Amino acid sequence: MLKSPRSQPNAARVVEVLVYPAVQLLDVTGPVQVFASANDIVADAGGTPPYLLRVVAKGGQRVIASAGIELASKPLPRIGAALDTLMIAGGPGIETASTDLALVKWVRGRANAARRVASVCTGAFMLAASGVLDGRRAATHWSCCAELARRFPAVRVESDPIFVRDGPIWTSAGVTAGIDLALALVEEDLGRDVALAVARYLQPALCRGDRADAGPCRRTATRGRSAAASLGIAAAGEANLATLRLRLGRDHAPQLSAPARHHATGLSRPVQYLNGRQRPAPR
Repeated sequence: MLKSPRSQPNAARVVEVLVYPAVQLLDVTGPVQVFASANDIVADAGGTPPYLLRVVAKGGQRVIASAGIELASKPLPRIGAALDTLMIAGGPGIETASTDLALVKWVRGRANAARRVASVCTGAFMLAASGVLDGRRAATHWSCCAELARRFPAVRVESDPIFVRDGPIWTSAGVTAGIDLALALVEEDLGRDVALAVARYLQPALCRGDRADAGPCRRTATRGRSAAASLGIAAAGEANLATLRLRLGRDHAPQLSAPARHHATGLSRPVQYLNGRQRPAPR
């Protein structure tokens, strides 16, 4: 079973991102940058950076991503080492990685040691192979949903959400959806204002429905319509209104908190989004 207690408020949350040859570059760098930007924002506000980020790979060798870019990585930690979040990146190389029995065994054990587990895009295939997704709802890249369901019938695959949360297990749809998922994780850890500050700084796409993957925009919220959904913003399956508001642009500033309104009036440094408050208190 996954560990349920939250990490200590003043302890750095260890986030491990598993990579392998032919991993999708943005599946790694997108979420990592979200956590790194949260570190910067909290540090600029006088706090201790909340995340300790590690990119890990079997053997700890340098990994060549599918884009041909070389990624530095650390060796796989021992299964019982302290860990807050385990994240599995997706990519073309997941076919080989998810059939590596030693790696699958490590993922299974590491998931049991983590407070929460996440996958980006086709990283869900590794979680499914390890049994972590058995009996749970999950998302993956739209083009791979049928295949994930066929190979792993114990997984309840959902094709529409940007990301899905089922207890401590989070899975996202394709590639840049990993940024949405990481923002939701930051919001869970540090609160809406910090997540909003990161989103405003990184400026993710306003509408996920404008992608050309499956025809018309997907604009339905899994749990009821919201003001954000009615404005044409593709709602993540388990995202609450606070997370959805991360997607509202400056034209909708009155609906946002003070930090976002201050950004709309011209403040630019990430720490200023926190509206001069003292360091954010992790929850």
